Amino acid sequence: MNKVILKTEDIEYLLKWRDRHTDLVRQSPCPMKSCQLRFPDVDTIVNAHADGSTIRFDVMFGSEPIGRVEFEKTIFGMCKLKKNKTKLKNDGVQGILTVYSSLMALLVYGRSTVDYPLLEDGKKKRPTTHRNGHKNVRSSDTTYILTRVGNELLPAIKGSHRSPSCTFSVRGHYRHYKNGKVVWIHEYVKGEGKQKDKTYKVGKKGE
Repeated sequence: MNKVILKTEDIEYLLKWRDRHTDLVRQSPCPMKSCQLRFPDVDTIVNAHADGSTIRFDVMFGSEPIGRVEFEKTIFGMCKLKKNKTKLKNDGVQGILTVYSSLMALLVYGRSTVDYPLLEDGKKKRPTTHRNGHKNVRSSDTTYILTRVGNELLPAIKGSHRSPSCTFSVRGHYRHYKNGKVVWIHEYVKGEGKQKDKTYKVGKKGE
């Protein structure tokens, strides 16, 4: 299962991004069916699983399971609490949903929400990338979903451009074609060999 590590400062940025892009968050995108959210500052782990209109969270504090929470998506882009088998109050379970929904939206739409500065020729300044859109960095087991370009926090992938020699999941994303057509690509498995999960982190400084 892919992991996302979120420190307190990461959550604060995520919620600020959510406040600016509430309409995107309410579209409830699902780039990963299953993932594990790790909150090291409060020693909490949440295993999240999306199945159709249901979102399920299995919550652990330390190494102790404390129960399951289920939400059901509505047609208005909101989620209704369906089941709470934990001792967490509504504010607590709603907080988990908010962080999860904001994170999924950031993974899908984050790059398109960055307002890049304009150059003298009117073109937008973007960080140098490889042909596949990744930054020129050393190979790593960690993928960064936020990087810093100057004073700008950039919601984008940062990782190796080399395909690993294993089986790994590619999260759902939009593919933009030159003719202007945009197509949603569902999450899929790529590669050969042993399954390898990804670890996502937030807030890595760019080059």
